[in-house]
Amino acid sequence: MGSGTSKFLKVLMADNVNLLDSVLTVDIDIVSDTESIMGQVLMGKQGKDLLDAGDFDKFVELFGTHYLRKKIYGGKLILLLKIPCRNKSEKQKVDKKLKQAAGYIGRAEDFKRKISEMSKLGQYELELYTLGGTPYSGSLTDLKSVLDYVIKFSSTVYGQDGLRSLEFNALWNLPDVPRNFKQFVFSRQKETEKIMDIFSDLREVETEIEDISQQKNQELGWLSDVGYGKLQGIGVCLEKCKRSLTKRFVSANVSSVHSVYEEFKNNSSELETEIEAVLKRERRYESLNKMYLINTDHLTSISYQNWEGYSTASAHNHIPMYLENTTPGPDIKYQYSSVYIKSPNYPGEVMCLARNYYGVFWKSLSSVYPPYCSWTLKHSTDYRKRVLEYGDQFVLNNVNWPGFAMGLDTTGNWVMAVYEGGSEDSALVWQLKKI
Repeated sequence: MGSGTSKFLKVLMADNVNLLDSVLTVDIDIVSDTESIMGQVLMGKQGKDLLDAGDFDKFVELFGTHYLRKKIYGGKLILLLKIPCRNKSEKQKVDKKLKQAAGYIGRAEDFKRKISEMSKLGQYELELYTLGGTPYSGSLTDLKSVLDYVIKFSSTVYGQDGLRSLEFNALWNLPDVPRNFKQFVFSRQKETEKIMDIFSDLREVETEIEDISQQKNQELGWLSDVGYGKLQGIGVCLEKCKRSLTKRFVSANVSSVHSVYEEFKNNSSELETEIEAVLKRERRYESLNKMYLINTDHLTSISYQNWEGYSTASAHNHIPMYLENTTPGPDIKYQYSSVYIKSPNYPGEVMCLARNYYGVFWKSLSSVYPPYCSWTLKHSTDYRKRVLEYGDQFVLNNVNWPGFAMGLDTTGNWVMAVYEGGSEDSALVWQLKKI
């Protein structure tokens, strides 16, 4: 047992608790005692015999790779004086004065005076944290009592000190340990690091599933309950994998760590592949699939036609619709496929652009010129995107008048054709919402 005393009181300035909180920190650090431990004593004759025989696997299994070299005892006190400020300007003024108070303080009278002065800068709150010593039993609203306790704290640590920290040393640093033991440990450490990488990769997959769950009703509104259930099932498999890996790794000896790695190394990528497969199926939109057509600017969707046959939009009363390829094939391709816009509410009819380039209305396909009622799609941001999927944002251009796109009026209540080249209106952008 080696003993020593070391104590100091330091006042620090901190301002990162809250954006408008200024904080003065009083820090007392006391080291009262240290206890040194000899690694050779811990190993004993059995450990030395294993090292001499070169049986490093068994040695590490029994004694590990590091030993506890020192225990450090003492006490620690942290007092926070927090002053909430009403605005940034007030905070800057308080911070300036707190910084002037920061530094080491030698005499108790100076400490009390300085903290008392700082407490007058505004309404304040006190927080007190201690390790070792006699616990504070008074009220934190009594500044004088708190300051008296802080000053006397160091004298209460001796005999009531706590374990401050532990220091470890590598066994290969001991004089009796063969040099090649270090090489053995470092080679095995690479295998252990690989196991840690597997845990990290599994955690990333877990985070992805959590993010998807949080976005289910927002950015990933196209994710169906069936698809979401499949992702939750993958999450269950992930948890089982983590528990199994932990159990195998904890019970493995040094020589079997590599086999644990080989068993689990592909699990995260396999789970990731399953997630991507589910999301790909969920995102896929095929011709004739029913959906709602949502305008991303007004957050309204295509609704019923009015008494003149012109289409309206509404945030509440939307109608089911679907896009139908004019040529065979389930995929609707950007800037290639032309589609009819249909609804089961208006059987045999399609959405057409009027001759006056203004109104969009429902009309029987047999009674109109088909190009008036055909539309092409282009992605609003990603011009490399080839196939329409749920979650895409796109513009619908009329085939006969390609310069005109389907949009909404300024109220968001009427569907109309807008000359795309002369408009900066984002109400031209649409999105599919899964039914």
